[in-house]
Amino acid sequence: MPLSDFMESVSHECVLMERRSRESPEGGYITTWADGAKFKAYPSLDTSMQARVAEMQGEKRIYSVNVPQDVPIHMGDFYRDETNGDYFHVTSNPEEKKTPPMSQLNLKFFTAEKKPLPAS
Repeated sequence: MPLSDFMESVSHECVLMERRSRESPEGGYITTWADGAKFKAYPSLDTSMQARVAEMQGEKRIYSVNVPQDVPIHMGDFYRDETNGDYFHVTSNPEEKKTPPMSQLNLKFFTAEKKPLPAS
């Protein structure tokens, strides 16, 4: 079942980030990031009272994100939102919260925080 026009209007084009490591000529390893699979996400900022209090106390903003169930995204992954160039870190397990089969939306849900890609 196609998603509603409203859902499509709030969708963001995103790219999974793939971490790659290689040996450094000076010893040790160098970590780089490369674009991986592209997908559509349906994010919203958590504006609950609890989230707003946490943000005032220095916590990061938490986003609620829905993606199609076939997107290969996992807790701990990073992705880039192509709409604004921001990077996000997945902070919950997307496989734990899926729409039931009878809903026909075929989505899974996770939380994410805006965070830069880690350096090596």
